[in-house]
Amino acid sequence: RLEAPAVATPIAIYEGRPRTALTAPPALVANPRSTAEYGADSLRFYVESYDLPAGTAMVFSALDGAGNVSWRDTARVGAAAAPLLGTVVSVPPARLSIGRYDLQVTLGGNVIATAPFLVAFSDRWVVSNVQEVVSLLRYFTSPDTLRALVQASPEERGAAWDRFWHATDPNPLTPENEALDRYFARVQAANEQFREEGVPGWLTDRGEVLITLGEPDDVVDRRSDLQGRTRVVYWVYNEYRLTLSFIDDTGFGRYRLDPRSRSEYLRVLNRVRRPT
Repeated sequence: RLEAPAVATPIAIYEGRPRTALTAPPALVANPRSTAEYGADSLRFYVESYDLPAGTAMVFSALDGAGNVSWRDTARVGAAAAPLLGTVVSVPPARLSIGRYDLQVTLGGNVIATAPFLVAFSDRWVVSNVQEVVSLLRYFTSPDTLRALVQASPEERGAAWDRFWHATDPNPLTPENEALDRYFARVQAANEQFREEGVPGWLTDRGEVLITLGEPDDVVDRRSDLQGRTRVVYWVYNEYRLTLSFIDDTGFGRYRLDPRSRSEYLRVLNRVRRPT
């Protein structure tokens, strides 16, 4: 409501210019998903207040899913009462962890307005909690590294994620983490190419190998019996002197690494996996 004194619901934006009259249209470029990518610039909100007394303090807080305050800032009305005051609030994702938050606007200790937002680790995958992040990163790094992210307390989680981000970033001079970008591009490719009944492509054996080792240098597709029920696909990686056998012994397109190939794959993976 525009009744004084009041604060409107914050609007997530990419950019915006505060208006000075209620009759003027807003000049905003909205962020419709209310999402910021970790490592990128600040997530911005546009907040309007109406007829607040001079010197009034508006407190902006980012609360995580458990209600803990992860970030806080304050803006004050100037020396004169403001019939209409537009404020752009910048919330730094690097100060937060991955997951869902609420931006709260408080006046005099009372919560006046709230807006949800999400800090995501990639623009390809929007997830709402650390457990989902860790599940998606299962092929990216060691279980011990992922366990440290999960077991970090809410107060420590932002710092833990920051350490993980910088430890895996091959080019600290850019806001992106290129290693994660490559990883999620492969996850997406696996989902598109290797989906099996009831199983997303990235969780299949072929998806796992594609994500961790990349595209094979050669693919050989053979049927191994006269009736054509059993099908074997060979993936060849010249750099690793590795040939993997994926066997579909049901005829329904469910390919599994044979035991010998699984052992050889894990041996190579242990050698090439990025240390984190």
